[in-house]
Amino acid sequence: MYRYRYTDERGKGREKKRIGFKTEKEAPQALLEIQVAALRGETGKLEYSNYTIADWFDFWYETPEQDWKTTSRKQREMAILLQIKALLGHYKLQNLDKTTYKKNSSIPY
Repeated sequence: MYRYRYTDERGKGREKKRIGFKTEKEAPQALLEIQVAALRGETGKLEYSNYTIADWFDFWYETPEQDWKTTSRKQREMAILLQIKALLGHYKLQNLDKTTYKKNSSIPY
């Protein structure tokens, strides 16, 4: 197990922790990777590592920079709810790859 505290891009204190490693050597190695990412300023990568596809789309949809017309907003909302969340919403964002997407999705790309 490891626990690492860091400050995100907005200056807010965060904590990253993980348990359940197969060997004792894996925990310090994973902690070192987290520390390197934090030192490089890649805290966004740390923050979103536990997001599911559903969580990320909720976050994206509610972003205030989206200047959509009412009909566009409604279409995107329905696509997220009925297609993306229903088919892929339970996957972790970091674990989604092209093969998983193609296997579980009826959405053309």
